[in-house]
Amino acid sequence: MIDTIFNVQNQISGAVALIATIGCVIYRLAISKKEFDPAQLGFLVQSFLAGFAIPKGLLLMYCAFNPAYLVKMTDYTNYILVAGFCVIYLGAYALKRAYTT
Repeated sequence: MIDTIFNVQNQISGAVALIATIGCVIYRLAISKKEFDPAQLGFLVQSFLAGFAIPKGLLLMYCAFNPAYLVKMTDYTNYILVAGFCVIYLGAYALKRAYTT
């Protein structure tokens, strides 16, 4: 079963991204009753990218416990780069807070 998930990981990510984008638009229009400005393309792109990253993040977490599957990840180096950036940012932020308080 897990092999099948790794084989269709891009399709899963795309489907989750579309669902997340549609969900955000519905929430914005129907629930929060805010006006939707078509010029705010960033809102849609941000929703899509966030939805696209969630399945890949879950698969990377699985790979942390079973590294043999890492070779089946597509574009995993991009996600490792982002994770490294986040770790550096969190470390720098913690050091800054430690010295300013």
